[in-house]
Amino acid sequence: IKVERPQSGDDTRGWGPPFVHNAAGSHAVSAYFLTANRSKKSLALDLAAPAGQAVARALAAKSDVLVENFKVGGLAKYGLGYDDLRK
Repeated sequence: IKVERPQSGDDTRGWGPPFVHNAAGSHAVSAYFLTANRSKKSLALDLAAPAGQAVARALAAKSDVLVENFKVGGLAKYGLGYDDLRK
């Protein structure tokens, strides 16, 4: 499950051209984003909010692997670092 920021999502959604439009032609997403995230499920979470942190902890508890794509210590500032989640 790919966790993204609420409202804006992953920055790579806007990387382009080329862009792929939905069937109605009203929404475009970069081909790069679609290629890099094929078959992934996405979830918008505000990791700065306690409710978002609780959801992230619950997901981590059920997961075999967590890949952090932040600067070193990025998740730790939200109480979601390795030492916090391994408990």
